[in-house]
Amino acid sequence: MKNNRLLISLLNTIALLILGFPYLAKASNPTTQQAMIIYRNSVGEKQVLTAAKHVDQNYHHLQTIAGTFNKADIRKLKKSSSIVKVETLKKDTHLFSMPEKKQGSEVPSALNWNMSLIHASNAWTNGLSGKSVKVALIDTGVTSKVSWPNVYRYSFVQDVRSTLIDESSPYDNDGHGTFIAGILLGNARNSLLGVAPDMSLYSLKVFKPDGAPIQAILKALDWSIAHKIDIVNLSLGMKMDDAILRNAIAKTSKAGIILVAAAGNDGNGKNVEYPARYSQVIAVSSIDKQSLISPFSNTGTQIEFAAPGNSVYSTDLQGNRRLGSGTSFATPHVTGFLALLKQQYPRATSSQLRKALRDYTIDLGVKGKDPFYGYGLIDFSHPLPNDVQDIQINNITSSSAVAVIKVPKSLNNQSGNYRIYLNGSYVKTINTDRYKITNLKKKTMYRVEIKTRGKDGRLSPGVEKTFHTRS
Repeated sequence: MKNNRLLISLLNTIALLILGFPYLAKASNPTTQQAMIIYRNSVGEKQVLTAAKHVDQNYHHLQTIAGTFNKADIRKLKKSSSIVKVETLKKDTHLFSMPEKKQGSEVPSALNWNMSLIHASNAWTNGLSGKSVKVALIDTGVTSKVSWPNVYRYSFVQDVRSTLIDESSPYDNDGHGTFIAGILLGNARNSLLGVAPDMSLYSLKVFKPDGAPIQAILKALDWSIAHKIDIVNLSLGMKMDDAILRNAIAKTSKAGIILVAAAGNDGNGKNVEYPARYSQVIAVSSIDKQSLISPFSNTGTQIEFAAPGNSVYSTDLQGNRRLGSGTSFATPHVTGFLALLKQQYPRATSSQLRKALRDYTIDLGVKGKDPFYGYGLIDFSHPLPNDVQDIQINNITSSSAVAVIKVPKSLNNQSGNYRIYLNGSYVKTINTDRYKITNLKKKTMYRVEIKTRGKDGRLSPGVEKTFHTRS
């Protein structure tokens, strides 16, 4: 077995195998120890690099270093105020797995029923297809047998010598990642529609036959930050919290990336798995074509949205059509939906889009947010109004400024009213293209946010602009 510290399980369609997180140590050495260390600042980074006998990887954007250290140095690092966390590799642990779930949950249905259920065509007819939106699929890779010109493949795993396949290849050897790509992009060869077919999909392969090592997950997240990815799809999970993964997720979210993850396939009443369980991640549950919770779907207060995941059609390794079930396959519906919104609202922040998605739902189950469906089924029946194109701040003085609005390209579903917020607090609703903001403090930074009000009273995600008053 390789020296993998943590394995994260693939939420597999057939097996729905849930893995634990073993720490696999190298050959024993009485004076050295493998570790992953989160540093707080540049001082901490220097301390870790100086102490390391060997550095396996420096995940710069995650402020985490993996390597081999003298045990005495590890003890010193643990005491440093510039170090957040030191996790050494634990010995004598083993891989945990749940019994396999047998096939039989898939029931043949009409093609593209999942796209009809979320009314994705309403977005397409309005010119939304995910174009120019960058999505990372952290999974098993994507097959080469389908002509997807907007898929870019990378691998973050090494080859396993004991197998006949080349795991280091960026192509899919399992089928899981390809199935998800099919939901996102569609497959014209088999008359399958995708949620956001024109997105730029970055396939980041992290899985080997026995699971995904944490090192590969960290590399993929670090890469996503460096390459300014908009949305990350995580159709994977593990049962237990881990400080290294928690930190990586937090850093990725702070970088402005939206994270979407599968709830898990242990069944109703079972806890939502990690990373979907983290507050920075959108947790997705699975429903069937009757909009009922899938019996295999994990549930809990962390569930944010529900999407089709029970007997959905997508693409296999050979490019053919097949059925699959799992929260893994509900997740890309939400990811693709967010790509549509990102195209519609390119200026919106990740938090604004996440909040706006609540207005694109049909409430299911008990009224309001619940542990089965979250805020509800994602649905494009009633889109929000368009955002303003831009805000200009003019005539800035020590106590006032004028906000000038560049109105939206389309007035569809818009009342012509704009709500103004200053540093997060509501100021006024206007129906003109400019507003003078007064009673400001000198030499102070302010954040103006303007939201378009629709005829039904709902608001667009909003566009922000910051400025400094003069002295």
